[in-house]
Amino acid sequence: MKLEKIQITNWKKKKFDFKPGKLNYCFHENGYGKTSLLDAIRYGLTGSLPGYDTDGCAVDIIEASSGLDIYRTRGIGSTVCRIGGPDGKKTTEKALNKALSDVSGVSIDNLKMLSSGDIFSRMKPDDFLALLLEFIPEQLTYETVTSYIDGFTDEMDLMLEFYLPGDGMFGIQTVDECAAALAEARRSAKAELNRNKQVITTLKTGETGRSLEQIESDLIDIEVKERTAVDIDKKQKEYEMLKARREKQEKQIKDREGWLANEANKAEKPDPAALAALKQERQEKDSLKKKLVADQATINTVIQNLERTLKYLNLDVCVISKKLSCTTDKSGAKGEVTEALEKNKKLLEQHTADIKAYEIRIAEIDKAVEEYYASDKRYNLYQRVVNELKTLQESLTTVPEKPTVGNAANLAEQKKKLLDEKGLVIDGIHRRKLETMNQGLENDIAVYTSLIDAFADKGAVKTGIINYYVHEFETACNSHSELAKGFEISFVPEDGVKVYAKTPASAEPVYYTGLSSGEKILVSFLVLDMLNQLTGMRMAFIDNLEQLDRRSLEYAHNILTSEEFLDSYDHIFVCGVDNQDIKEVFSGDDAVLL
Repeated sequence: MKLEKIQITNWKKKKFDFKPGKLNYCFHENGYGKTSLLDAIRYGLTGSLPGYDTDGCAVDIIEASSGLDIYRTRGIGSTVCRIGGPDGKKTTEKALNKALSDVSGVSIDNLKMLSSGDIFSRMKPDDFLALLLEFIPEQLTYETVTSYIDGFTDEMDLMLEFYLPGDGMFGIQTVDECAAALAEARRSAKAELNRNKQVITTLKTGETGRSLEQIESDLIDIEVKERTAVDIDKKQKEYEMLKARREKQEKQIKDREGWLANEANKAEKPDPAALAALKQERQEKDSLKKKLVADQATINTVIQNLERTLKYLNLDVCVISKKLSCTTDKSGAKGEVTEALEKNKKLLEQHTADIKAYEIRIAEIDKAVEEYYASDKRYNLYQRVVNELKTLQESLTTVPEKPTVGNAANLAEQKKKLLDEKGLVIDGIHRRKLETMNQGLENDIAVYTSLIDAFADKGAVKTGIINYYVHEFETACNSHSELAKGFEISFVPEDGVKVYAKTPASAEPVYYTGLSSGEKILVSFLVLDMLNQLTGMRMAFIDNLEQLDRRSLEYAHNILTSEEFLDSYDHIFVCGVDNQDIKEVFSGDDAVLL
């Protein structure tokens, strides 16, 4: 979203009227209103208010490509919105935000989040996990999701296939919809179970001289003979159902036996010691590389100083006053400086070559680690199929003989006696049926509960998904951090997702809350940059640059002015106190100065 003009009136008694560029710098003393300027821009774009009084202010923003003129003015405790500037058509804040989202392609919630300077710092790990889950790509399959559920059973499989697509790919939204459907199904099953239990409390069992099984057996024999057609049809359906179930199980066994017989599917468990060795070597190589990079920076500084010294030695005039000629013989000093310069250049070349060699080896190690995990995944899949085959073979359905029609007979008197006897125990029969049904319901509820737990925000499925995709998020987050040498961000699934960072001050990852204020600013900026790329937000905001030390300040400048970063944004707003470091680092940039 490209902005043509921003006009801010009476914002904390400040006025701004400017055409924003790609880079926009606001470097002034404390109290000037730098943060207030960013607050005003955020208010104009999203309607989000800061925590101080803004009554009487107005913000007018014109979007270049569409010509949309966004105008918000603050009355006494309320905001008035217009489209078309101060004299434009009055509209609701919801309608104005929708128009803005349509033009920018970014939801108003994401605009509010990504334009805020401190929203990431206030995010809890649970909130950050929920946010990342929104950007899981449409690459999930039934097999992928169920592979994350430990002890996944055939009962779960039969139940889950009604709620989750068995073919094709789908996104995290489908997983959430499945979890909601499972919860609703469990509620229905619990309600039915409670109704059955209430009915059971009202039932009475009659007294007879024979067992219920004997009465039912005799009664069924008579009824079979009298109602041959009806009962045979019922038994036939039961027979066909059991036969179909047996055939399905046999097909599943055959499929798994065929899969296991395929040499391409056989897999052996990889050696964990090999993985540990690879990780140890990578840590050692990475540590050596970082030391060389640090030494390289020192050598560059030495070379710059030697070149500057040699420049002054070549002057024919005095360095103190150009009106005085220098007659001192500097040939000896020049020789020493030149020799030192050449020595350091050769040393720099050697460091560069060594760093390259370490990088090549690290890449080889990373590839080997990926191959290890792929082998481990194949092994786990193979073992799962072995276990499924064993379970299927041990639980084959028994199919009875196909029913045949019996001979009818006049058994009215016997039937009357049996019906009278049955009348004494009918409540008992009903009770047994309900108890059998309840056992099935309780089993279903247990399966539903296992699946619901697995699909919960902190359950096995979402944990497995986020563990799989966390590397992609880290890669996106670190896409610009290579320009900030010494900074490396990592995401750790722990009670949500926690953000850790290596910094020039710490070679080991430090949790976000343990970073210095300056490090937090740079890390927050890199994380928000990742979120910007994921949402399509083409505006970046960074404030309080004065809290960065000189090195981090240079890193931030390298990122902000890199060609790749600039190509990702339409506007970048940068604020800080105009101290000496900021003046030196950010001087000479092609930026709008506010």
